[in-house]
Amino acid sequence: MNKHLLLFLLLCSVSAGAQMKQPPPCKVLYPPPTARFALMNLPFVAGQMSAHVSIDFDCDSILTHDKGANLEKYVRDTLFKQVKKWFGIDSINVDYHSTHGWLTTDPETAAGITSSAMWLSSFRDRMIVSHPASDYHVYLSGSGVNMGGSAYLGTLGTNYNVAFCNLHTYDHDELDSVYDWNVECVAHEIAHGFFASHTHGCCWNGNNTAIDSLPGYTEGGCIVGGGNIAIPTIGGTIESYGHITQYGIKFYLGWGEQPRDTMRGFIQTANIAGKLLYPNGYNPCSPPSVTSISPDTLSCYVSWTANSFKYRYRYRKIGQIWNAAIPRTTNSATITGLSSKTSYSVQVRAYCNGAFGNWGVLKTFKTK
Repeated sequence: MNKHLLLFLLLCSVSAGAQMKQPPPCKVLYPPPTARFALMNLPFVAGQMSAHVSIDFDCDSILTHDKGANLEKYVRDTLFKQVKKWFGIDSINVDYHSTHGWLTTDPETAAGITSSAMWLSSFRDRMIVSHPASDYHVYLSGSGVNMGGSAYLGTLGTNYNVAFCNLHTYDHDELDSVYDWNVECVAHEIAHGFFASHTHGCCWNGNNTAIDSLPGYTEGGCIVGGGNIAIPTIGGTIESYGHITQYGIKFYLGWGEQPRDTMRGFIQTANIAGKLLYPNGYNPCSPPSVTSISPDTLSCYVSWTANSFKYRYRYRKIGQIWNAAIPRTTNSATITGLSSKTSYSVQVRAYCNGAFGNWGVLKTFKTK
């Protein structure tokens, strides 16, 4: 682990539970105090929505190849759609920004890293050098190694604004709306970045007691305070460890009042400090429309509507993964190195508001 980053590491080992296919540990990392905001006592209005937080996803090479051409669709339309839904129930606005997949072996897999804390630290080092123009970055792995998730606590608006989730790569892309490990991990770890601690942590109720002791213990050995029930039989909230018990986690319970208000206040703190890029919502560029395709034997000329000064286009053989996106400063390109009598797909996206927008409608062509 990059030792200069952390004051200490809280390990929360968990055992097998009724609802988890791969019950992993959760690691909450604490960055230096200078990298965290002090939580302001902002006035809270019931039902008030938070400012918007934009989130991008980086996917390791294993997950990228597992999902193939459906990677972005899975992350955006299946996984994040559910995460956004459950945050929204607690009046917290999170917006999808982008998905990036490793077509070559990612650095963490290449290094043989098997610790979620090490993955997170390595990912954070990469994001310092180069990262998408979004507020928060989540690294998704499909490695199958039992690593769970990890995140830095309370780091939205800082350069520790990263989280990591080791996903279960299902044979299908249908998610259980009652409980799903992939959704739980992503929502749970992002919430840590919004300053939400575990509900069994000794930091709640205004007197450093816990909200529950669902895993059979509290982090810090404190009591459950504030009139809360130690073992709520209706199930745990999203920041609990209910998933390792017979009672499980119930998404419809959200985060609960205290974690919810903490996150809203923290997001508003970051907003007031001018740390959020799109506080009123992330509105990417309208995707360019491909207007002309002229295939040849080994190449193809493509043009699209001009709505920016910078673009990226990508192409692939039908049914295969995308080639790396290629930058352009004009609204046309000639794709070379193609195979004859072969069907391809092409997409284009434009740059505006400090970021590249969503990919445009997929177009297909066949070389001569």
